[in-house]
Amino acid sequence: MEPFNLNARVIVTNRHTTDQMSDFSPIDVGVAWGPLGEEGKLDLSKFYQKERFLYWKGQKIDDVPYWDVRKHIGHLHVIPADDYVLQELYALQPNDLISFRGHLVRVDNNEGRGIWVSSRSRTDTGAQACEIVYITDLFRY
Repeated sequence: MEPFNLNARVIVTNRHTTDQMSDFSPIDVGVAWGPLGEEGKLDLSKFYQKERFLYWKGQKIDDVPYWDVRKHIGHLHVIPADDYVLQELYALQPNDLISFRGHLVRVDNNEGRGIWVSSRSRTDTGAQACEIVYITDLFRY
């Protein structure tokens, strides 16, 4: 769909092994960037993942209003380009700083229907708000 590069702080990760998408997207990564990506800005214990969704407790995070939080966090369904990227993803820990390069993608079934289409908006919410990212390069700091 389009290039997607990001410098961010890891909030949480979640491995997947049994759902329909786990064969090509075995891990999700919750990230924060911009002002929310600064060290110590977020109480990471307020975030959690369930199934393929990212949640946080409360209407504000450390006195940051909901919509400001929403603009600076993301839940990435990751498709690793190779085994090296996959192993780096598995090694991620909350609070790690990362930088990656990749592309937002659309996953089609055998009939060419989009069964998983990446969001391209920073203000959407809900089931179609996640980014589906094919990551080619990943760096941890």
